[in-house]
Amino acid sequence: MQSRLSPWLARLSTSFFIGGGLLIWESYKAVHGQLGPISSARITLFLIAAMACMVLGVVGIRERHRPDRDDWP
Repeated sequence: MQSRLSPWLARLSTSFFIGGGLLIWESYKAVHGQLGPISSARITLFLIAAMACMVLGVVGIRERHRPDRDDWP
């Protein structure tokens, strides 16, 4: 059974990967002190959000390449 969000995940998968990459880059800069004083809790949230974006990107790629996709022309 396909959810109503599956086409959106397929369309936005590249954007999720880009957002995840940007969050990883920001957390890297924060760890090395380039963003000023940032708490470790915020860095942890950056990394959790990056992981969530990457997972959504992978799910979107899976939806895009699914063989029984019938909602696209």
